[in-house]
This record gives sequence, C-alpha cells and structure tokens, in this order.
Amino acid sequence: MNENDSKFTLITPVHNEIKNLPNFFKALENLSSKIFSLIIVENNSTDGSKDFLKAIKTPKNITNYHLIEHDFEDKSYDLEFKYAKIIDIGLKQLKSFSYYNEIDYVGILDSDVFPEKTYYTKLINFLHSDSSLGITSGLIYTHENKLHISNQNWVRGGCRIWKKECLEETGFIVAPSPDAITVALAHIKGWKAITCKNAKVYSREVGDRMLNYKTFGSRAYYRGNTLFFALLKAIHFIFIKGKLKIGIDFLMGYMIDFFKRRPKITNSEVKKYYKNYILNKLIRKY
Repeated sequence: MNENDSKFTLITPVHNEIKNLPNFFKALENLSSKIFSLIIVENNSTDGSKDFLKAIKTPKNITNYHLIEHDFEDKSYDLEFKYAKIIDIGLKQLKSFSYYNEIDYVGILDSDVFPEKTYYTKLINFLHSDSSLGITSGLIYTHENKLHISNQNWVRGGCRIWKKECLEETGFIVAPSPDAITVALAHIKGWKAITCKNAKVYSREVGDRMLNYKTFGSRAYYRGNTLFFALLKAIHFIFIKGKLKIGIDFLMGYMIDFFKRRPKITNSEVKKYYKNYILNKLIRKY
C-alpha cells in the first residue's frame, strides 16, 4: 500500500468548545491530507457547540462527517473514565460503518488541538516506514511556537494516530489514564509507540489542561505502578526538577489510594506491565 493512498479516521470529543471549533475546522480544511472520516462525539455542551456542529453539513477536506450526540448523566468535565468512554463510543461507531474495512489508520484529535498543514502526512509516512511501529503522535507547541514542557518521547493522547491493525490487536480499555494504557497494550503485543518529532500541533499551555498531580499519582496506583516507582517519581520531581509541590502531590495521590486499597485495573497484562515498569525501562525492553 502506498502511504499516499492511506485512509484515516479522526475521533474528536467535544464538550463546550465553541471558542475552539471554528479554528479546529479551519485547521482540518488546511491539511495537506484528505480526512476520510471525522467522528465527533458531542457530550452535553451548553455553550452553542452542539448547534455549531449540527449546522455543518459537508466540511471541507473531509469525505465522511459524523456527529454523535451522547448524553451523560454526569455533566462534569472529566479527563478520566468519561474521556475514555467518549473515545470508546467513537471507536464502536466507527466499526459499525460499512467503510470500516477501508480504513488504514485511526486517530484522536481533541478540539483544542490544531495540527500543522502536513501533520498527518508526516505521521502516516512515519508509521509506514516501520512495520513494527503501531502508535505515533507529533509534539505539542503553544500558539507562540514554544514547545510544551513534557517528555518529547511520550506519544500524546489528544493528537495520536494508530495503525488500525495495532488498535484491533490491542483493543481499547475504558479506564483512567487511557493514553498510558494504550501504549502499554501496544508494547505488550510487540508494537512500538514513538513520537514523530518533526510533526507539530498547536494548543494551549499544558498546565491549562492537565489535572493536578494528585490525580497523576492516583493514576499510577490504578495502573499497577509499585510504591517504589511512586517514591522514585516523587524524588525525581523534588530533587531533580526542583518541583517540591508537584512531587508531594504526586506521592499523596498515590498514597491515598494505596492506604484506602482502591481498585486497580483488572487487566492482568497491563497490571504486570506497570508492576515491572522500572525493570523494563532499565533493560530497555520497551
């Protein structure tokens, strides 16, 4: 298959994004790659986003446009189970379409993330260059063209893309920390997850969107990371990065769930992956 003939689908969660939607669609229209299908999962917007999306009939540069309206009993903004559930709704809807077998790649693109013109051309070429590469994303920059302060080797969740066969093999688990869990599933099945560092998207500062670090500690506990991992992570934040509050918050989030013996992920493969996370990093298994 020639990468120029590839077809990809994007799944976009939307909740009260009326300020971003015009620029979001403008960015999609300007892409050098044709989007085979865009699935928007709109959930409980009250700011006009729903009406804006309904008014769109045939977006430029998009062959198949689908708007799914999903009503959650919980109306809050949630980047945990709810976000993962929204993505899962989009994935299940995609599989129901008659054209599903034509799709080569499946991506997530948040509505406050704006890709550069050649973003998907670069990602698809990158995936095409390595048969074992299953997931990739570019790097996130601010609107002032400043690289977000985060791990440049970590595949971002809100602008990532899978080879469809990777996604089909690994599946998608509805759980907190879906970005990390999908990478773990890919590694477990023998796929690589690597960033394409010359591909850019633009968005707000990471701190404007991220949850507090108690939540990150709680996520680590849920995934199955050990107490030793949590301690090392906190020490890294405090003594290496000089971020005392972040280190304390991360450890507190982990320890609260640890002492309360809160539930962990039930998938035994993922739990084992994160239990051995430090060892696997040391031996560079993944």
